[in-house]
Amino acid sequence: MDELRLCEDCGTKLAADAKSCPTCGLNLEVQAEWEERVSSELVEDSFPLPPEHARTGEVKASGRRTNPRNYGGFGSRVVAYIIDSIVTTAVVYGVLIAGVIVLGVVGDFDMDQMFIDMEEGAMPVGVILGFYGLSIGIPWIYFAMMESSNMQATLGKKLVNLKVTNLSGERITFGRASGRYFGKILSSMTMGIGFLMVAFTARKQGLHDIVASTLVLKG
Repeated sequence: MDELRLCEDCGTKLAADAKSCPTCGLNLEVQAEWEERVSSELVEDSFPLPPEHARTGEVKASGRRTNPRNYGGFGSRVVAYIIDSIVTTAVVYGVLIAGVIVLGVVGDFDMDQMFIDMEEGAMPVGVILGFYGLSIGIPWIYFAMMESSNMQATLGKKLVNLKVTNLSGERITFGRASGRYFGKILSSMTMGIGFLMVAFTARKQGLHDIVASTLVLKG
């Protein structure tokens, strides 16, 4: 049995010896030559669309795509991220405050001393560690669980009609969603360029999307 591969443009499964994609009409030989020519200048898997002559192969009418992928743009993803940041920040502080109150009621935690320390610019080590632990854990669980759920989106993405998929447009696993979340560290370490890549890559992928092999689609 011939080894299968995916179309670089639409993700359709193709035979190893396929010359063109029966779904989107991409001429695979021209695409391969073009990618080889520019691969030294661009990040892998982030190629912009190839020249138009790579798309002139004949495709049967029944094989043409009636629902081409509509990738989520940079602006809508920024709006979704702001909404999600508000949600996760509220949850982090809510859980932290609730935890401090519970410790003050049922434990030997001195809340009065904590407030005195805060007024003096100090903060108990336990509160600091708890804050950082929640700041990492809650957003991770939130993003990974929701993007790998049947909804395939966080609350922010859902509100702007976006969803996260793998390269074939299918629901992702919790592990892949976790990789996508922690891949954002790489996007941040590049002075934010990893996020800005959404604005100029062909499939609107940030660096974290490329690392996790994910797409953000409308709908």
